Amino acid sequence: MALGLPHDHPRIPAQDRAVELAVQDWGGYIGQWDNRVWTTRQEMATGPRGGAPRLRTIQEYHSLVPGFVKPASVAWFASHRHLQDGTNDPYAFSYLFAYALEAPAGTTTLTLPDDERIRVLAVTVSDEGPMVRPARPLFDTLQR
Repeated sequence: MALGLPHDHPRIPAQDRAVELAVQDWGGYIGQWDNRVWTTRQEMATGPRGGAPRLRTIQEYHSLVPGFVKPASVAWFASHRHLQDGTNDPYAFSYLFAYALEAPAGTTTLTLPDDERIRVLAVTVSDEGPMVRPARPLFDTLQR
């Protein structure tokens, strides 16, 4: 996102200031631990003490889907969505995330990204003073 600044403001440099912001996907999970993927195959094996043959299932480790955490603040949550025909899509979790951007004094414009994957529900301007930040993360970070 780019915040446009007025060019005639005496206290602010005459330039635009871009803000890097990782916008989270609205669907899926907020986080997930590492998930192991297994391949399954079946083979014939001799039964106990040389008995009748039986089908044996073997699982072998295939790969690891790494865990993740979406660090954005959740502003709204839904446990399901509705499909185009109006039917429920159960357990298709959906989220709206809240992002706070600091705008320098005198900012008069906000240029939003031109990205069809991003939807902005609302923008609010307020004078809240300095942001309070936690001393430690309030969620698992899964840093490797």
